[in-house]
Amino acid sequence: LITLANTFYAFETNLQNVRSDIFLIRNQLGFYQRPGSFMFIIYMILSSIGAMQITISKKISFMSLFFGFLLMTILALILMMMSQLIGSNSGTVSIFGFLIINFIFIFIIIFNKDFLNRMKIINFSNLIFSNLGIKYFFYFPMIILTLLFLLSLLLDYLGINLESLRIVGFGSTFTSIINRLEMLENFPTHLNYSPIFGNMIVDKITTGEGSYIHSLLSIITHLGIIGSFIFILFLSTLYSNLRFSGTISNLQDHIYNNKIYLIYRILTVTTVIVYCLFSSFFTWLPLWFAFGFFGLNFIKQDEKNL
Repeated sequence: LITLANTFYAFETNLQNVRSDIFLIRNQLGFYQRPGSFMFIIYMILSSIGAMQITISKKISFMSLFFGFLLMTILALILMMMSQLIGSNSGTVSIFGFLIINFIFIFIIIFNKDFLNRMKIINFSNLIFSNLGIKYFFYFPMIILTLLFLLSLLLDYLGINLESLRIVGFGSTFTSIINRLEMLENFPTHLNYSPIFGNMIVDKITTGEGSYIHSLLSIITHLGIIGSFIFILFLSTLYSNLRFSGTISNLQDHIYNNKIYLIYRILTVTTVIVYCLFSSFFTWLPLWFAFGFFGLNFIKQDEKNL
């Protein structure tokens, strides 16, 4: 509630400084990347706290679940508009992706507890190629359409023209997406410069400063094959940690390893990785925050032994 109130106050205050031609504050001056990442991290933290509370609570009422999720949805919509107000497409899209995860968590995960409890091993592949995965792909378009409808209602309520937003190139084209696709053409040039060890300023040396590809694949061009191999080993270790095996002895007696929250962690980490794969440099702060925040297991001592 405090975060929602502060976010609404910041949004309302900055609306007084919006330009008349486009939906952007007058004194933006290019400062949008870190605020956009900060807003995404804030939403990431609050979403995970809500998901954890739902999964560890022995009993939670439908009204508490509904109002909590409603507040998180409202917060996400305001943060997305705030991101557009400062010119951060990254903040808008990443928060939108996390809001989708929250929808999936509520409408698919929560109502399939019996199915999940029967699964002896939970990992990424089991989630994709199970009945749960089929439901995910079935409901995914419906969730997208629902959220887009809510966004259109918000824009209409605020009297904001869609073409005035940065994410649609201020009415011209999706310039952000087009520019990222054009930068992919620099990938072979950057990779050939130093394929084994890479070079952290290869874009400045070859095609010009700032012309690096905006993708997680930039780790290949900037850290080389060796660095990329180490990163792949790190990811394999991370996903090995993000799994549950019912064969662990005395699991219920000594530690708390909730299956449902584990699935939430798998979905969130994968979502952040997928987003970074298509739109952000490998040093993108929320990517590494997500690794640390969702990559660690939470252990809860059995109340009987306290």
